[in-house]
Amino acid sequence: MTADSTTHRTSPDADLLAHLLRAAVALDSYPSGTGRLAVESVDTVARSITRLSHDAPPGSVFHHVRDIPADAPYTALQRAGYPLLPLPEAHWYQQVHLGADHPDIHPAAVLAHLLGATDRTAPHLPVLDTTTTYTALHPGDVRPPNLDTPYFDHLVAGLVQHHILPPPPDR
Repeated sequence: MTADSTTHRTSPDADLLAHLLRAAVALDSYPSGTGRLAVESVDTVARSITRLSHDAPPGSVFHHVRDIPADAPYTALQRAGYPLLPLPEAHWYQQVHLGADHPDIHPAAVLAHLLGATDRTAPHLPVLDTTTTYTALHPGDVRPPNLDTPYFDHLVAGLVQHHILPPPPDR
Protein backbone atom coordinates (compact mmCIF):
# COMPACT_ATOMS: atom_id res chain seq x y z
CA MET A 1 0.00 0.00 0.00
CA THR A 2 1.08 3.50 -0.66
CA ALA A 3 -0.23 7.02 -0.13
CA ASP A 4 -3.88 8.03 0.09
CA SER A 5 -5.12 9.02 -3.35
CA THR A 6 -6.60 12.34 -2.23
CA THR A 7 -4.39 13.59 0.61
CA HIS A 8 -1.21 11.83 -0.57
CA ARG A 9 -0.36 11.20 3.08
CA THR A 10 1.30 7.95 4.02
CA SER A 11 3.03 6.21 6.88
CA PRO A 12 6.79 6.70 6.57
CA ASP A 13 7.34 3.47 8.47
CA ALA A 14 4.86 1.21 6.68
CA ASP A 15 4.85 2.44 3.07
CA LEU A 16 7.25 0.15 1.20
CA LEU A 17 7.20 2.34 -1.89
CA ALA A 18 8.23 5.34 0.23
CA HIS A 19 11.19 3.28 1.50
CA LEU A 20 12.29 2.57 -2.07
CA LEU A 21 11.93 6.24 -3.03
CA ARG A 22 13.97 7.36 -0.01
CA ALA A 23 16.72 4.91 -0.98
CA ALA A 24 16.65 6.18 -4.58
CA VAL A 25 17.10 9.77 -3.40
CA ALA A 26 19.92 8.76 -1.03
CA LEU A 27 21.68 6.84 -3.82
CA ASP A 28 20.96 9.41 -6.56
CA SER A 29 19.78 6.52 -8.73
CA TYR A 30 16.91 4.11 -9.24
CA PRO A 31 16.40 0.56 -10.51
CA SER A 32 15.58 0.83 -14.18
CA GLY A 33 14.16 -1.90 -16.33
CA THR A 34 11.01 -3.39 -17.68
CA GLY A 35 9.80 -4.63 -14.33
CA ARG A 36 6.50 -3.99 -12.63
CA LEU A 37 5.54 -2.94 -9.11
CA ALA A 38 2.42 -4.16 -7.35
CA VAL A 39 0.90 -1.23 -5.46
CA GLU A 40 -2.42 0.26 -4.39
CA SER A 41 -3.45 3.40 -2.56
CA VAL A 42 -4.27 2.90 1.11
CA ASP A 43 -7.77 4.40 0.79
CA THR A 44 -8.65 1.98 -2.02
CA VAL A 45 -7.44 -0.97 0.04
CA ALA A 46 -9.43 0.25 3.07
CA ARG A 47 -12.65 0.59 1.02
CA SER A 48 -12.06 -2.83 -0.52
CA ILE A 49 -11.50 -4.50 2.84
CA THR A 50 -14.70 -2.95 4.15
CA ARG A 51 -16.66 -4.14 1.12
CA LEU A 52 -15.13 -7.61 1.07
CA SER A 53 -15.66 -8.11 4.80
CA HIS A 54 -19.42 -8.02 4.23
CA ASP A 55 -19.64 -10.36 1.23
CA ALA A 56 -16.59 -12.61 1.00
CA PRO A 57 -16.83 -16.21 2.10
CA PRO A 58 -14.68 -17.12 5.13
CA GLY A 59 -11.19 -18.24 4.20
CA SER A 60 -11.01 -16.21 1.00
CA VAL A 61 -7.68 -14.70 0.04
CA PHE A 62 -7.51 -11.32 -1.66
CA HIS A 63 -4.63 -9.39 -3.18
CA HIS A 64 -5.69 -5.83 -3.84
CA VAL A 65 -2.85 -4.44 -5.92
CA ARG A 66 -2.33 -3.15 -9.41
CA ASP A 67 0.75 -3.59 -11.51
CA ILE A 68 2.40 -0.37 -12.57
CA PRO A 69 5.58 0.20 -14.57
CA ALA A 70 8.44 0.03 -12.07
CA ASP A 71 9.93 3.29 -13.37
CA ALA A 72 6.73 5.33 -12.73
CA PRO A 73 7.43 6.49 -9.16
CA TYR A 74 11.12 7.10 -9.88
CA THR A 75 10.45 9.25 -12.92
CA ALA A 76 8.15 11.32 -10.67
CA LEU A 77 11.20 11.96 -8.49
CA GLN A 78 13.10 13.11 -11.57
CA ARG A 79 10.27 15.44 -12.61
CA ALA A 80 10.36 16.92 -9.09
CA GLY A 81 14.02 17.80 -9.55
CA TYR A 82 15.94 14.88 -8.07
CA PRO A 83 18.96 14.09 -10.29
CA LEU A 84 18.54 10.32 -10.38
CA LEU A 85 20.41 8.06 -12.74
CA PRO A 86 18.74 4.89 -13.98
CA LEU A 87 20.79 1.81 -13.15
CA PRO A 88 20.22 -1.82 -14.12
CA GLU A 89 18.16 -3.43 -11.36
CA ALA A 90 20.88 -5.81 -10.18
CA HIS A 91 23.41 -2.96 -9.99
CA TRP A 92 20.99 -0.69 -8.08
CA TYR A 93 20.21 -3.41 -5.55
CA GLN A 94 23.95 -3.99 -5.15
CA GLN A 95 24.21 -0.29 -4.23
CA VAL A 96 21.35 -0.75 -1.76
CA HIS A 97 23.18 -3.71 -0.23
CA LEU A 98 26.41 -1.71 0.06
CA GLY A 99 24.62 1.28 1.60
CA ALA A 100 22.47 -0.71 4.02
CA ASP A 101 23.89 1.13 7.04
CA HIS A 102 22.52 4.48 5.80
CA PRO A 103 19.21 5.26 7.58
CA ASP A 104 17.44 6.19 4.33
CA ILE A 105 18.64 3.03 2.56
CA HIS A 106 18.35 0.46 5.37
CA PRO A 107 14.56 -0.16 5.07
CA ALA A 108 14.93 -0.77 1.30
CA ALA A 109 17.83 -3.14 2.00
CA VAL A 110 15.68 -5.13 4.44
CA LEU A 111 12.83 -5.26 1.92
CA ALA A 112 15.21 -6.35 -0.85
CA HIS A 113 16.61 -9.09 1.38
CA LEU A 114 13.12 -10.34 2.24
CA LEU A 115 12.34 -10.52 -1.49
CA GLY A 116 15.45 -12.58 -2.20
CA ALA A 117 17.89 -9.93 -3.42
CA THR A 118 21.56 -10.52 -2.81
CA ASP A 119 24.58 -8.29 -3.26
CA ARG A 120 24.61 -9.48 -6.90
CA THR A 121 20.97 -9.94 -7.87
CA ALA A 122 17.71 -8.01 -7.91
CA PRO A 123 14.78 -9.27 -5.82
CA HIS A 124 12.31 -11.78 -7.14
CA LEU A 125 9.02 -9.93 -6.88
CA PRO A 126 6.02 -12.20 -6.45
CA VAL A 127 3.27 -12.15 -9.05
CA LEU A 128 -0.03 -11.75 -7.22
CA ASP A 129 -3.21 -13.11 -8.76
CA THR A 130 -5.94 -10.50 -8.29
CA THR A 131 -8.70 -12.45 -10.07
CA THR A 132 -10.48 -13.42 -6.85
CA THR A 133 -10.33 -9.84 -5.57
CA TYR A 134 -11.77 -8.21 -8.65
CA THR A 135 -14.40 -10.93 -9.08
CA ALA A 136 -15.58 -10.40 -5.48
CA LEU A 137 -15.57 -6.62 -5.84
CA HIS A 138 -18.51 -6.14 -8.14
CA PRO A 139 -17.99 -3.45 -10.78
CA GLY A 140 -18.61 -0.07 -9.22
CA ASP A 141 -18.17 -1.19 -5.59
CA VAL A 142 -14.74 0.35 -5.25
CA ARG A 143 -13.46 2.83 -7.80
CA PRO A 144 -9.68 2.96 -7.53
CA PRO A 145 -7.89 6.13 -8.63
CA ASN A 146 -5.58 6.15 -11.59
CA LEU A 147 -2.04 5.33 -10.53
CA ASP A 148 -0.62 7.59 -13.19
CA THR A 149 1.77 10.52 -13.65
CA PRO A 150 -0.34 13.03 -11.64
CA TYR A 151 -0.80 10.50 -8.81
CA PHE A 152 2.96 9.88 -8.50
CA ASP A 153 3.79 13.58 -8.86
CA HIS A 154 1.40 14.35 -5.98
CA LEU A 155 2.81 11.41 -4.01
CA VAL A 156 6.35 12.80 -4.29
CA ALA A 157 5.17 16.31 -3.38
CA GLY A 158 3.41 14.87 -0.32
CA LEU A 159 6.52 12.93 0.73
CA VAL A 160 8.52 16.16 0.56
CA GLN A 161 5.82 18.21 2.32
CA HIS A 162 5.66 15.73 5.20
CA HIS A 163 9.48 15.49 5.47
CA ILE A 164 9.64 11.84 4.40
CA LEU A 165 11.87 12.92 1.51
CA PRO A 166 14.32 15.81 1.59
CA PRO A 167 13.50 18.67 -0.77
CA PRO A 168 15.00 18.24 -4.24
CA PRO A 169 18.23 20.10 -4.82
CA ASP A 170 18.08 23.47 -6.56
CA ARG A 171 18.20 23.07 -10.29
